[in-house]
Amino acid sequence: IYTCMPIATPVSLPGKAATAVDLLEADDIFWLVFDFSFIDGKPYDKATFDAAQPVAVITESVAQELAKMMLQPASTRSIAAS
Repeated sequence: IYTCMPIATPVSLPGKAATAVDLLEADDIFWLVFDFSFIDGKPYDKATFDAAQPVAVITESVAQELAKMMLQPASTRSIAAS
């Protein structure tokens, strides 16, 4: 279950404006095939995937963008597509 091209998808925090991020759908095997370094957390496993639990693995740049959104007042927030 891999998408061949990322899909620009809006994400937001509760009460905040959305920003576009590239979404790539993957199953548990994706994390066995490709090598990633995790700053925090871990890849999801087969049990999590089979249970259809909502999981998001985000890049450091997306985490930084969401952190900036949390700190900006609504009147000064700008939305940048990535």
